Amino acid sequence: MPAHEWSPTSQVAKLDRDFDDILDHFMSHDWCEAKPYSMSHHHPAIESFIDSDRLVVCADLPGVDPKDVEIIIDKNVLTIRGLRVCTSEEERRDFVHREIRYGNFERAISIPNGVKKEDIKAAWRNGVLELTVPLERAAEVRKVPVQKLSRAKATERRQ
Repeated sequence: MPAHEWSPTSQVAKLDRDFDDILDHFMSHDWCEAKPYSMSHHHPAIESFIDSDRLVVCADLPGVDPKDVEIIIDKNVLTIRGLRVCTSEEERRDFVHREIRYGNFERAISIPNGVKKEDIKAAWRNGVLELTVPLERAAEVRKVPVQKLSRAKATERRQ
């Protein structure tokens, strides 16, 4: 015999207590305290798409010097890593809100097998790194059409 019988009321009460605990923890955090981001490790925003016979990867790296960016290709993983340096000379500021991160960053994405590493090109424009990866014919995208089945055929297939 269980120690407590299950009831919807007790479950709702437990959920209410758990929610209150989470909310108390969240509200007790000092969101305005300044945090040092100098050693922060973050992931820059990227987008990738296929343009005819090449994969294009764009990484958003505003405020980063291109000489501080390193691109590594190991097997079928392309890694963009680097450093965003804080140019401010002032050592102590009391920030109210800070989203700009300084320090190391890294982002890795998979690329198709068989890509020739020496054919990958990198360009820098207005804080955006653009990598172009030539694709082999076999790596092309293929769209698979979806057929809509009638109800009778769907029932027939399940049997």
